[in-house]
Amino acid sequence: AADGFFVNLESLGDALGLPAGWDDTAVRRQVIKTVRKLSRVYRALEVQWVHGADAWVALPVTPGPTLEVPVALLEQAASPQENSAVSYLRLKRLDLAQQGIALETLRTRDLVALTGLHRPRLKSALRALAGYKAVPFPGVPGSDR
Repeated sequence: AADGFFVNLESLGDALGLPAGWDDTAVRRQVIKTVRKLSRVYRALEVQWVHGADAWVALPVTPGPTLEVPVALLEQAASPQENSAVSYLRLKRLDLAQQGIALETLRTRDLVALTGLHRPRLKSALRALAGYKAVPFPGVPGSDR
């Protein structure tokens, strides 16, 4: 993981919205659990642990198609009020828009198959997504939906 960076675990705990009343040990423990899951389960990070110090983190580049995501969309998704299914649908909508497909034109059955979300969670996320004002991203077709 040569192209990585150090991550201060306590600062990451603050950014994740962990309770301010937690001591540093509790924050570090929870952040380590979260980062390990991102690394081991989702393979979204490569991590080198140094006992009692910051973690060295690298973001692996996976082969295959990629999706350029505007920072504003990531900032929306990082909001503590944002539901993970809504964040996922925002990304899926952007991905589909770049393919010339409007998410809103797909049937629920097709969206369930496409996203892997259970029907009730999908419908709830679609309702929530419909209630948000879309933020257009310059140069990204379909991002104003």
